[in-house]
Amino acid sequence: MNCEGHDCGLKDHTKQEECQPGGPAHGYLKFSQADRWISSVLQKTEAEVAQGFADYRLDNVANAVYDFAWNEYCDWYLENRQGANPHR
Repeated sequence: MNCEGHDCGLKDHTKQEECQPGGPAHGYLKFSQADRWISSVLQKTEAEVAQGFADYRLDNVANAVYDFAWNEYCDWYLENRQGANPHR
C-alpha cells in the first residue's frame, strides 16, 4: 500500500514524552467512541491470537482473526463509521 504523502496516524519521529499531556504532540490523534471501541476489541483479539499460538491451536487463531474481521470490524465498525465520514 502506498501511503506516501498521506497521514498514516502518527507524526514522524514522535517520542512518547511528546505525547504526554502538555507535550507538543498531545491530542494529535483524536479517537471517537467507535474508534476506542474497535481498538479495545482488537487488543482482545490480539491476546486471543497470542494465546492460540502459544497453545499451538491454530484453529483458535484463525477463528479469532475471522471473528474480528467479519463480525466486529466489517459488520459493526465500518457500518457505524459510514455515517461519520464528513467527506461523503
